[in-house]
Amino acid sequence: MTKTFIALIILATISLTFLSCSPKPAEVVKEYESAFNSHDVDKLTSLFTDNAVIELSLINQIKGKSQIRGYAEYDSVLNSQISVSDIAENGGRAFFVLSKKNDLLKTLGINEAKYSLIFKISSGKIENISGAATSETDVKLKTFQNTFMLWAARERLAELNKIMPNGKTVYSAENARKYLALVLEWKRENNPSLVKSPN
Repeated sequence: MTKTFIALIILATISLTFLSCSPKPAEVVKEYESAFNSHDVDKLTSLFTDNAVIELSLINQIKGKSQIRGYAEYDSVLNSQISVSDIAENGGRAFFVLSKKNDLLKTLGINEAKYSLIFKISSGKIENISGAATSETDVKLKTFQNTFMLWAARERLAELNKIMPNGKTVYSAENARKYLALVLEWKRENNPSLVKSPN
């Protein structure tokens, strides 16, 4: 055997070992759940590929680790907690149901929001998250958004534009605090029946 041939065998063995050690999609989902609920932004961000994309109903498309970190910080400020269930795997993808609770939802009188999600996994990292809210969650959130946005555009346009330049939310810890403060102000002024005190 030549040295080149031996080197190729060693390289192939290392590659196969690496691939066999990559976590399964369901394991990545559970890692995501754990990092999310502990608000470990570094760990959560590390679970994604550099060019990962999050595409969910009712939020802006999120691209790359920088924006994903901002989104993780946003959820952390809102004290978001998730639980996953009904995980199924197929061809490098994980399909599951995600339930989410946080201070914003609590303020709106929504006990939890539910989503059907798909994680696309590449070499043990999340490459894409896609999915949509369930019909019940979708109706509740759209009802809130339509009413709140009309009020904010009329009463607090400058603040709204800082959080949502060009109508798209910039996810960050600071904007989570600003957005929640605006929602609480809207609630105090209008006291719509669909909301209740977060405490």
